[in-house]
Amino acid sequence: MTGPAGDVLADPVAAVVAAVTAADQAVDQDTVRAAVERAGGGRARRRRLAAALAADPSLLTSGRSPAPTVIGDLLLELRAAGATGICPPRCAACDREVTSMQRHGQDWYCCVCVRGLSLRPCASCGRRRPVAGRDRPASRAVTVARTVTSATRWRFSPGSSPR
Repeated sequence: MTGPAGDVLADPVAAVVAAVTAADQAVDQDTVRAAVERAGGGRARRRRLAAALAADPSLLTSGRSPAPTVIGDLLLELRAAGATGICPPRCAACDREVTSMQRHGQDWYCCVCVRGLSLRPCASCGRRRPVAGRDRPASRAVTVARTVTSATRWRFSPGSSPR
């Protein structure tokens, strides 16, 4: 196994350190190695990280998805360690910097945008609401539109207390 693919499989940490230091010369190799060990997890995850960076090294400077979750974790770790030349992960919808990983499909989203992706039209009122359940298997989503009715109001007068 020689070449870049062999390096990724044989020593994925060294391949990631080389890619990161090539993208940002100001960052120390020991700092990068520590960030890879924190974000990398086990051997398979580190190999996935090294393979993704070997395939597209611009992930370090753009912060854009689609990319494996381990890339986003590495970007967050490197930014926390002080690597200023590395871009943090960015939301696929609004392009904000993402401070925690929220995935929907293959993309990274901020917490505001990922909530909007899970809304579905309500079966009774038609407004976009969070899904509360489904009426039958493989059927349309049923949401609950929360409205205040006379049945949900307090049953006692304002001066008295409930028992």
